[in-house]
Amino acid sequence: MLTTLGKWIRKWRIDHDSSLYVMSKALCVSTSYLSAIETGKRTPSQSFVGKMADYMELIPEEREELFRLVDQSRKELKLDMRSLPEEKQELAICFARKIESLSDEDRKMILQLLQRK
Repeated sequence: MLTTLGKWIRKWRIDHDSSLYVMSKALCVSTSYLSAIETGKRTPSQSFVGKMADYMELIPEEREELFRLVDQSRKELKLDMRSLPEEKQELAICFARKIESLSDEDRKMILQLLQRK
């Protein structure tokens, strides 16, 4: 099943007349790895996404969209809290514990707050 990320990458390939084979060779990965990303079976690393964005010659808005889609496709998030002050560690732990029980309204409010620039 294609993910939103996979659809985005596949559309880019089609729009640029590129095949899985050509793109995978340019990125020094196997066609099966690239296919697994498109089908949602694998989530690429941040460094690989950067390499892919460079290969695609994405403008800043497209690059941001690609990274956003990669973040959305992640099934697990790991956070290294060793360098965070205790107060920020507590915030992260509290949020992780409560995220499932937040109302839609609370989730939207928190997301808007965190997306402020």
